[in-house]
Amino acid sequence: MPMPAKNGFAIIRDLFRLESALHRNGDRITGEYGLNQQQYVVLSEIVDRGPINQKRLVGELVIEKSNLSKIVKKLKALGLIEITPSSEDGRATLLNATPKGRAVWQECMEKFDAWQSRWVAPLSEDEVAQTLRVLERLKTLPL
Repeated sequence: MPMPAKNGFAIIRDLFRLESALHRNGDRITGEYGLNQQQYVVLSEIVDRGPINQKRLVGELVIEKSNLSKIVKKLKALGLIEITPSSEDGRATLLNATPKGRAVWQECMEKFDAWQSRWVAPLSEDEVAQTLRVLERLKTLPL
């Protein structure tokens, strides 16, 4: 049975409000390092998956190629990543985190961990599991 439009709108409205609050809090943490959240997400992917080429990163993050290029330039200028030629494909370059980039990523992760621990502390384990299931389901729906 389809959900009434009113309830669907309430979900979208509440997700927008939550996203806005999460964005503000995330920017407080990443801003200490001269980064916005999107730049931090790219750095995080490079730390987790590096060395990685930009084309693969575009696909993984579902981000515009031109936007990723700007982010890569910023991360490189801050000394957080390095760009090296691929040994497998001379036309491709690989992105890898520098020691400074890994340190910034680690410090942010510690701050995010402390913040999220306080934020979700009032929820029971069942509520957390249920929320994760619903979010996973929402991610599978066509936009």
